[in-house]
Amino acid sequence: MTNTGAIVAAMKLRKERHLVGLLRDRNALSAATAIEIDQQAGLANAAFRSLLRNGAIVQSQPDRYWLDEAAYRNMRSKRQILMCVVVIAAFAIVAAVIWFSSSASS
Repeated sequence: MTNTGAIVAAMKLRKERHLVGLLRDRNALSAATAIEIDQQAGLANAAFRSLLRNGAIVQSQPDRYWLDEAAYRNMRSKRQILMCVVVIAAFAIVAAVIWFSSSASS
């Protein structure tokens, strides 16, 4: 088993944080202060599209974008809840497998 999926996810999150940091650094926090963002490639493009789809990055004019902090916090909160659910489900499955295998051997 490889960790390729986890590595790709971590790289995408890093690109996402970079884009958010860029918007914050340039104070692009409203339509009035929107900035131009160059076309992204690879994982940066995937991160950009995800932020745009979730409303964290808002397009105010063609090629001009700004960060909606509230939407970004909401997106991260939902992601954290989902990850907690996945971890709890994984633990429940492992516990069930251990329990069933120990009862079958008794």
